[in-house]
Amino acid sequence: MVCLKEIARRDTPDDDVLRLAVERSMLLLTNDKDFADVLRYPPGAHAGIVVLRIMAVTEAEVHAVLLRLLTDHKPEALNATLAVVSRRKYRLKR
Repeated sequence: MVCLKEIARRDTPDDDVLRLAVERSMLLLTNDKDFADVLRYPPGAHAGIVVLRIMAVTEAEVHAVLLRLLTDHKPEALNATLAVVSRRKYRLKR
């Protein structure tokens, strides 16, 4: 697993972040809700985006749902998919 801070600056624009992930065929895991915009970041144009809808009070619950997502679907199965993980469920958009 590679963290963004290892390959880019913290203030790197979202489009550049996604470009780095695409160039490396990496699944992007983020809590930046801008990446949930399927018009700007359409499924099929990347190796997969997982957006965590997380707040401090729900962190453990969201992490449990994230683990369920990653147990149900291998990372390569999330290719070209947007996954939105919230407190109780996850949704997939292909």
